[in-house]
Amino acid sequence: MTVSQTNRWKLGLFVTIGVFLTIATLMWLGISQLQRRTTPAYFYFAESVNGLEVGSPVKFRGVEIGRVEEVVPAPDRRHIEVRSGIYIDTLEAWGIQPTDFDQRPQGRTFVPSDIRGQLVSSALTSISFIQIDVFPVESNPIPSYSFPIPWETVHTVPSTFKSL
Repeated sequence: MTVSQTNRWKLGLFVTIGVFLTIATLMWLGISQLQRRTTPAYFYFAESVNGLEVGSPVKFRGVEIGRVEEVVPAPDRRHIEVRSGIYIDTLEAWGIQPTDFDQRPQGRTFVPSDIRGQLVSSALTSISFIQIDVFPVESNPIPSYSFPIPWETVHTVPSTFKSL
């Protein structure tokens, strides 16, 4: 049974259009993820941040809520400052309005006092990320710094690895 020249042309056009649409969809999804609106959040770690890189995830109880944007020494040269971008669409889904972050509201803090950031490392890959969770305030007091910190600071606790 032979396939006519017309049917081969139609089949080729169908495959070409399908491949083009698949590539266009993947590109659109990738670009939309890169263009997510964020609000800054700062973390100050008094330990090694080995494995934490630009692009590492910031998670709240396992749900990715942002990405690390910059890792630099803090002004006192004893801490490491990590600036991240927290996704505004994720915050809105949790009922937090982005207008809350436009300027520092009088008498309010960025996050509740029992919310802390912690550096978590994967034992197999040695890749690190920032885990945000709820920690008891009594056993995890707010650290003091010898330099001014931005109001968008999420205070940190030592990593589990450092505690060992």
